[in-house]
Amino acid sequence: MKKKVARFLSELGVLKLSKRTGWWYAGVKDPESVAEHSWRAAAVAYFLAREEGLDAEKLCTHAVFHDAPETRTGDLHKVASNYFKNKVETEARAEKDQWGALPKKTRLTELNEKERAVLKDADYLECALQALEYESTGYRLAGDWMQRVEKALKTESAKKLLAEFKALKGPWWAGLKEKV
Repeated sequence: MKKKVARFLSELGVLKLSKRTGWWYAGVKDPESVAEHSWRAAAVAYFLAREEGLDAEKLCTHAVFHDAPETRTGDLHKVASNYFKNKVETEARAEKDQWGALPKKTRLTELNEKERAVLKDADYLECALQALEYESTGYRLAGDWMQRVEKALKTESAKKLLAEFKALKGPWWAGLKEKV
């Protein structure tokens, strides 16, 4: 078991080096890594799951690993994925190979339909928050991601959280300096 898990964990290190390539279309020269995206998507999944009455730890765990297949397929942005027969199937095969090599007791449990929707919404919401951050630092084309996410969200809690993201004014730390 230890050797297989060690190999998998080593493979996941590739995600720290893999940039989220879709942001290049917005002019972002050095976008966040896939690992950075997965980390915050896991945090979003935790809070969405709580709002939806689901197992937050389960959804958070799934979000940590949701882009693991990209160690083998790369981060395919929307334009590039149009040229693949079936991106979803390709990533599913990579995921099956990755997890299939691991001992059964270490594998993730299956998600039901609602859990999958929440996980996908967490993925989208992390992109929306990243888009807001890029847009606030001058990458005006990042706003397109926000519009796409708004149309794609499925759960009410995700839609409400997106509205809160959009309502944020100023940096997260605004007002904290005065408290010191």
